[in-house]
Amino acid sequence: MDISLKDREFISSVSITDIPWRRLVCSSGRAGNFPQWLNDLGELKSRSNINFALSSLSQDMEHQSTLWHCTPFALIFAVRALDNALQQLEQNELADFLAGELIDWFAWLNRGINEIEAYEHAAPLEHFADLLDERYLLPDVNSHDNDDDDENDVADENGDEDEESDDEDDDWEEDEDDCFEDDLDYPDNVFYSFYYYSKVAIESSREVIIRHNAVLNDNLRSLAQELFPDLIVNELKI
Repeated sequence: MDISLKDREFISSVSITDIPWRRLVCSSGRAGNFPQWLNDLGELKSRSNINFALSSLSQDMEHQSTLWHCTPFALIFAVRALDNALQQLEQNELADFLAGELIDWFAWLNRGINEIEAYEHAAPLEHFADLLDERYLLPDVNSHDNDDDDENDVADENGDEDEESDDEDDDWEEDEDDCFEDDLDYPDNVFYSFYYYSKVAIESSREVIIRHNAVLNDNLRSLAQELFPDLIVNELKI
């Protein structure tokens, strides 16, 4: 799979803070917790943190073969976590554990994407970053919160606490993770792009694995071959 220069540049340069996670759909609602989980993968502090992050991400990025708006972006940072783990492979035993889990997970996701691609589908959006077009994002929760703050400031100045306003705030908090339900009618090309660019992100791990070939143990090489069946034979020469 060829990755365009523009997509390569996006994958290599985008920061985790550049992604409007709270405006991306995941299995359970908004993907607001993703930065913490992805950072936990990068920090390699404890197996319990890693397991929790992996479990949470896998549950919220895929459900019954459905990938979500958050999935391709999360995979960019999961591949970076793999790169970081392989760099520490000889110094940190958690690195070997995480690298194996990530490669195996990528292979599992890739098999599901290949099954989807076997069916007729729309063409994807032209570039990875096009998925962040304002038209495809959920309503901005923060802008709503800022409006509420302004209204509350006025109320405080007048010494008037409006119970009805408080009720509306409570309703918003309750509906916050459900408010996307009416906004999931993505155009076909956008929906297919969740799969296509997830595959692009996974494909970017090929170069990571090749770069760290010298330190891969037998288990990681076996997993890498499951992910990229042509990789070991044609590129790593093992």
